[in-house]
Amino acid sequence: MATETYTPHIRWAQRNEMVYLKVDVDSATDVKVDLKEESLKVTAKGENNGRLYEIALDFFGKVKSEESSFVVQPRYIEMKIFKVEEGYWDRLLKEGGKRHWLSVDWNKWKDEDESGDDLAKKDLGAGAQGFGDYDFGNMNLGDMGGMPGMEGLAGMGGLGGLGGMGGADAEEDVSDDELPDLEES
Repeated sequence: MATETYTPHIRWAQRNEMVYLKVDVDSATDVKVDLKEESLKVTAKGENNGRLYEIALDFFGKVKSEESSFVVQPRYIEMKIFKVEEGYWDRLLKEGGKRHWLSVDWNKWKDEDESGDDLAKKDLGAGAQGFGDYDFGNMNLGDMGGMPGMEGLAGMGGLGGLGGMGGADAEEDVSDDELPDLEES
């Protein structure tokens, strides 16, 4: 009897110099990653459900397999794949079209014109395959800070007593009567 293989869900994001992938396999074991200049093949077994997962991708552009890395997390396989030529790709895959197993990782996504924190320069955690050694278990969320000048709001019990907050009438008189009529086409 042949073993049935399943296609894992993949989330992706990119930066100018790299592509970030998450291959969703819960409690992955027997992980095999074959990264070539233009393609990626991942196989893994989900320990919790016993399923064999397999995915093969042909990338939109060329990648640097020797500089790229991956790490197996409890719920997914995390990858940082560096591009041969810098620049944003139009899509992840060489061939266009919608794939039900592929989606954007909006938590990691940045547009070309956005600046700020860059994943390519950060360690993504958990050691093994070149992903650094950041320990998420020791994070103290109370030290994260907040919006400047809003320190006094920490002990605020509720939003009562916000008097003086008028509705639209409190501002200048705005009337829909001043809008022009729509033209028929």
